[in-house]
Amino acid sequence: MYVFVRTHQAFARLWTARTVSFLGDSVGLVALLLYVATALLCLYELHVDARRFFFIAKQLELPEGERGSWATTTVYRRLRLRLIYTSYVMAALATVAVMGFLILRIF
Repeated sequence: MYVFVRTHQAFARLWTARTVSFLGDSVGLVALLLYVATALLCLYELHVDARRFFFIAKQLELPEGERGSWATTTVYRRLRLRLIYTSYVMAALATVAVMGFLILRIF
């Protein structure tokens, strides 16, 4: 195959163009998947936030002696922070993938 590509210049250009096009489409698909995953992570983060605030509101409705401690919400807080940082990383990766897709499309 390598000899055929070296001896037939038109085929080499076609093969190179198809390879770059496939690479660009793949990078575009990865970028799209990363943005969707980031959106889903943000929605899950909102769900965890709502559960945490609902738990706090329920604790405040209880009489003073029956209330739980604020330490019981640390699980929700830690999960929320992990989700926030993960969504930042995924958004950055998606942005890099989009830049790579656009660079491959332009050149």
